[in-house]
Amino acid sequence: MLNKVFLAFVLIGIILASSGLVFAEVVNEGVNCIAGYRCGSGYDAYSPKWNPDGSKMAYIYEETDENLDVWVVDTDGSNKTQLTKDYYEDTLEYGMEWNPDGSKMAYISEENNKYNIWIMDSDGSNKAQLTTDGRSNSIAWSLDGSKIVYCIRNTASIKEVYSNIWVMNLNGSNKIQLTTGWNCYNPVWSPDGSKMAYESHATENPGIWVMDLDGENKIKLERSMFDINTYCFDKNPRWSPDGSKILFVSNRDQTTSYQWDLWVVNPTLSNPESLTKKMIGETFNNPTFSPDGSKIAFTKNYESIWVMDLDDKNEMELYPKNTTVSDGYFYDLTWNPNGSKIAFTAKKNANFDHSKTIYVMNLGGMIAPTPVPTLVPVPTPTNTTVPSLNLTHTFATKPTVTPSPTPAYVPTPTPKATKGPEQDVPGFDAIFAVAALLGAVYLFRRKR
Repeated sequence: MLNKVFLAFVLIGIILASSGLVFAEVVNEGVNCIAGYRCGSGYDAYSPKWNPDGSKMAYIYEETDENLDVWVVDTDGSNKTQLTKDYYEDTLEYGMEWNPDGSKMAYISEENNKYNIWIMDSDGSNKAQLTTDGRSNSIAWSLDGSKIVYCIRNTASIKEVYSNIWVMNLNGSNKIQLTTGWNCYNPVWSPDGSKMAYESHATENPGIWVMDLDGENKIKLERSMFDINTYCFDKNPRWSPDGSKILFVSNRDQTTSYQWDLWVVNPTLSNPESLTKKMIGETFNNPTFSPDGSKIAFTKNYESIWVMDLDDKNEMELYPKNTTVSDGYFYDLTWNPNGSKIAFTAKKNANFDHSKTIYVMNLGGMIAPTPVPTLVPVPTPTNTTVPSLNLTHTFATKPTVTPSPTPAYVPTPTPKATKGPEQDVPGFDAIFAVAALLGAVYLFRRKR
């Protein structure tokens, strides 16, 4: 009887270990140079955005300060293709976002200091201008792909002050203003499409707000009455994949205004919890959820990349300070859809602008992404409507631009991950599987 029980235990162990569910951890398996300065082009590349199936990445390529364009590339760095091609040297493209099915892309084009939203197919064809206000920024698609939320500065100034949130249909019609007042920006849809989180400077301490999709029922994340920082600043809201948490960056409860920590809060903006409140002098930024919502990748002091388990708050350093990738200024972190890679931008330091390079870090030990929640139909707001645009455009034929050849790149040697004392021994699941298999063989031979 005991032999049968032990044999069952052995078989269960083999199944769990072989499926990768026993003691899974995040492991840096190497970093590849994808585009930009250190990949051999001599020019800047930044703002990587994965397409929904993870097969391609859009990014901004900057040949000069006056010429920024949208490009796409395969995730191994091959097949670089230019999507926007402008005659004007002072035209800048940025802020691009894929639609949910990856067939289109919205982006902001600046021409003669006029910032407007455009849309195009994923291959760069069928471009159409959606706004004419000249002050658009902060694009985000609705989860069903039928609407685009964005911000408009209330003055022609490039400053963000007096920016408000608007929403429009995919063809640029039915423009609705959702917020009023001071500096509302960075809107993000909830995963089920029922709410929107955003930043606002409507009060003395800039903070995170949540509202319904028609602009109603606005609530604010309040600061603690015991907060020792007189200028509390909550920023960069990010929904967890299941919609149960909002991740944000804040200097609340810190002794200095520019020492940032990572926090999470529930969708009702109650019970905020600090994830990284550590020693004076440390600052945490660029947080991004893993697709399954179990982990967060982030930068520490902008000079190293870390990952944290949300359940036990254990941290592991994925890319240490002073590696061969750059002198150590990392940002633009983003997971690919299946959690096997993290793309990021690196440059020499905070002040050196002409060294931006996009890298992809290959990960081991991740699990499959959480299914997307059922979408809630986007309601039509009842606020003031701006007349629809005439979207019939005739575009001049532009000369064919041959994509730049892909520079050869050599994967960066894999750095040794820094592990905490409470983390599991690397490869323990494999050891467990081998031991279990040997035990099964022993019992089988003994029975014979």
